Amino acid sequence: MQVSREIDVIADQAFLNHLESLQNWKKKTLPLLMMPQGEEVVTWLMRPGYPPRPLKDLYANSRFSEPTIRIVIQSLVDRKLVVFHCDESDQRVRLIQPTRKLVQILDEYVSRIQSCSTLLGTGSLQ
Repeated sequence: MQVSREIDVIADQAFLNHLESLQNWKKKTLPLLMMPQGEEVVTWLMRPGYPPRPLKDLYANSRFSEPTIRIVIQSLVDRKLVVFHCDESDQRVRLIQPTRKLVQILDEYVSRIQSCSTLLGTGSLQ
C-alpha cells in the first residue's frame, strides 16, 4: 500500500509540475490569455473556420470597454496574430481575423492542456 501511495505522490507532483510549465508557457507565448479581456477576444476570434468578423460585433458583445478591447487588439496586431480586412460590400466595416500564427499557438496550447490531462489520470488528484 505504501508503494502505491508513493507512486500517487510522484504522479501528483508530475501533474503539478506540468501545470506550472503550462502556466509559464502561456505567460511567455500568449500573455493575453492570462487576462480575462484577452481571453475573451481570443475566444471570440476562434469561431469555427476562423471567418473574418466585424470588429464592431466584438465591441458590442464584449463585457469590457471599447478602449480595453482596442488595447488587446493592438497587442495582437503588434505580434501579427490578427489581420484586418475591409468588407467588400461596405467599406466602413472593418473585419478582423486570426492569422495562422495565432491558430498554431492555440493548437499548441490545446495540445499542452491535453498532455496535462493525461497526467491527471495517473495520480490521485482526481
